[in-house]
Amino acid sequence: MNPIYIDVLEAVARWAISLAVTVLVTHHIITADQSASLTADLLHKVILYSPTLIPLGWVIWKIIRARVKMLVALMPNVHTEDQVNAIIKSGALTPTILTPPSTSPGVPLPQVKV
Repeated sequence: MNPIYIDVLEAVARWAISLAVTVLVTHHIITADQSASLTADLLHKVILYSPTLIPLGWVIWKIIRARVKMLVALMPNVHTEDQVNAIIKSGALTPTILTPPSTSPGVPLPQVKV
């Protein structure tokens, strides 16, 4: 599945959760105090699980950075690792991480001194 579709589904899920909590409080199914308690419990769980969530975020960030580095290395006229690192460090345009495996990355190369 295309990653953009997953992002859209996640956004819809977050919206649905916030809508559900709002409806529950509005229709007095749960009280505002219970809503506050629910929020406090959720915050407590986020803090409790942060030792596992932080490494997960770090790994995802490293995977994305590795994909960008690999795509820059596949660009035409890039021959060394120093050139790859210079292009990424310069903040120049890099190929999107959604580049299909069957497509050659095609971003124009900036003039970066190595």
